[in-house]
Amino acid sequence: MKYVKILICVTLLFILNEVSYSQTLQFCEKVSDKGAAINPKTLFSFDKGKEGLVKFLVKLPFSIGTSKVTYELYTVAPTGAETFARSISQDVGSDWLWFWKDVKFTKDASYNVKVYDGNGNHLVTSHLTIQYN
Repeated sequence: MKYVKILICVTLLFILNEVSYSQTLQFCEKVSDKGAAINPKTLFSFDKGKEGLVKFLVKLPFSIGTSKVTYELYTVAPTGAETFARSISQDVGSDWLWFWKDVKFTKDASYNVKVYDGNGNHLVTSHLTIQYN
């Protein structure tokens, strides 16, 4: 009986671990060959007059299942109001569990970034701030 209880507890822990793992969007300077964000952060500072480059890294607990994703960028006002800024598309492999995209910025702003698969299903949203010195 003791071993049955242990087996049930271990099984439940595995199930909870799988359920709790969700899709993520990280912003970073580089991405490793294994899909790890290098120097992830949500605030990037760049020199004035230069183009800022940020990598958007999306990780999923499932394969994407489509051949394209779309990143929608919205500027966020101090009140929290969003204004659509731009949309960026990326071709992906339908079996991919993670992917990244270089995105260029040229002005200060706070952004909400929303990622959608090729069927228009929302995958993840994250917040990013860009500052120029």
